[in-house]
Amino acid sequence: MTKGLSITMMIPADTTYIVYTIEKIMDFLNTHAVLTEEVSFEIKVILNELIINAVLHGNKEDKTKQVSIKVGICTNQVYAIIEDEGEGLPSEKESENTKEFEKILCLSERGRGLTIIESLCDCIKRNEKGNKVVVLKKLN
Repeated sequence: MTKGLSITMMIPADTTYIVYTIEKIMDFLNTHAVLTEEVSFEIKVILNELIINAVLHGNKEDKTKQVSIKVGICTNQVYAIIEDEGEGLPSEKESENTKEFEKILCLSERGRGLTIIESLCDCIKRNEKGNKVVVLKKLN
């Protein structure tokens, strides 16, 4: 495995770019890392959910806005940084009752993607504004 490599892409907030973008990222990862079928599938799901959230909910499919995607390999893990130009999700600090907020996200149609992502990642963080997400996925 080659360490310290990354791929960066900018796409418009248009769902037609998502499949192609994920294919390019997976080609990059498969060239530079050994991925099991299970890990490869999980990375695809993670990327799909993150990019869909950025396009649909962050940028509200405004094609004049961009989604920034950076995926890299670092010491036996893959990281992804996805940032949109939207207003962001309220931070946990802004939520009066974080547990209630998490419950709403899990049960509502909006937010299910975040629950899926959290279940597949080893670490997930977002910036205070809520329009940038960083995830880590171990390769073994």
